Amino acid sequence: MLCAVTFIFQQAILCFKAYKEMMQRNGLFNFAVFLTILFSVFVLSGCVSLSDAFVSKNKVVLAEQNPSQHFEQEVMIVRISQVLLVGKMSNEERASLHFERGVLYDSLGLWALARYDFTQALALQPKMAAVYNYLGLYLLLDEDYDGALEAFNTVFSLDPDYEYTFLNRALNFYYVERYNLAEQDFLAFYQRNKSDPYRVLWLYLNELKFKPAEAQKIWLNVQLGFLMIIGVPILSSIIWASYQYKNCKIKHNILRRRLLRNMRKFLLKPTSI
Repeated sequence: MLCAVTFIFQQAILCFKAYKEMMQRNGLFNFAVFLTILFSVFVLSGCVSLSDAFVSKNKVVLAEQNPSQHFEQEVMIVRISQVLLVGKMSNEERASLHFERGVLYDSLGLWALARYDFTQALALQPKMAAVYNYLGLYLLLDEDYDGALEAFNTVFSLDPDYEYTFLNRALNFYYVERYNLAEQDFLAFYQRNKSDPYRVLWLYLNELKFKPAEAQKIWLNVQLGFLMIIGVPILSSIIWASYQYKNCKIKHNILRRRLLRNMRKFLLKPTSI
């Protein structure tokens, strides 16, 4: 059983990085796919049992690997590498190719190679906000919170509207227990799309540490948001829990657990891309 909020945040960052690769390659973000990936992390790392298929003996979560899924990315890496070796191009074009290859390496979990390419991209084109965002995430995962904060601040200096850096910087503040600053960034992230229940969820997790009383109010909005996504089955579970548990604190916790458990059914539904 893994119930640490900080572990959930760390795993969510990894999912978010997968989203970045998808957005940069296609120019579009299929939010339904990202939500499915993200909440699968909450289900696997939240207050539910972990399947033996995904957990080693020392409780390390293992990812399923399917080599055929990586073929297309590997082909792209080879092609970009060939162009970088023999192609004549401007610094801007070369920086763009290093960035694209770095994104592909990142999606395959080859972070050292990804970092190399991102560093090369910055050497050729120092004002690439997306590169600083990636590097900030790496520093955050390495627990270099000062370095990560500097990288995220650089993103905003280059592109004040780089939306998901609000989330990344908020996570950085959360880890160093600066919950008041985290709240500001989580709130800025939420205000850019108030219809997204996951943005409310980030606020809720931070408020549990910063303002527990306020978190209870936010949790109601989280429930309503997810009910609109998933539908009646969870609603009936919540109503049942409300009648079964009269104590507010107990009821609050049981609703949270039931919401996470019922997400399994939602995740098993096919999602169109």
